[in-house]
Amino acid sequence: MFYQNSEIVKEVFTPTVRLRLLKSAIIHYTYLPNAELGLEEAKFNHQAFIDLRTDVHPLLIDSMEGFINPTKEYADYIRSREPYTPLIGRAVVTNSLAHNLILSIYYKVNDTMYPFKVFKSYSEAENWLLTLPQIVKPKNSFISEY
Repeated sequence: MFYQNSEIVKEVFTPTVRLRLLKSAIIHYTYLPNAELGLEEAKFNHQAFIDLRTDVHPLLIDSMEGFINPTKEYADYIRSREPYTPLIGRAVVTNSLAHNLILSIYYKVNDTMYPFKVFKSYSEAENWLLTLPQIVKPKNSFISEY
């Protein structure tokens, strides 16, 4: 792991993800093995992220444990929440070439409001996330529902 347990400020589990708010302000989002990711899981996981956060955070999504295969409904819901999601940017860490290619193509075809990049190492992802400006003005004005 790229941090010690003492770096975890707060931790939350859902049936499909483990979220940790770190002292660096990064939220580390790990999908649990064999997670089925449909619309209900998207809603539950998004709300867990909203409840965990303390500010606008960079998000490190960890897919080192295995291949993640969200349904179209999961992906569409997460994209629909972008205007209301307090993010600085997203980094995905994966050692799967297939996962890297799928994510890279997906985000080239489906524009995102926030910076996005795929990495092979935690340290590279962490360094990139920490270089992002702390206040990002998304393409559409940030509207908070929460």
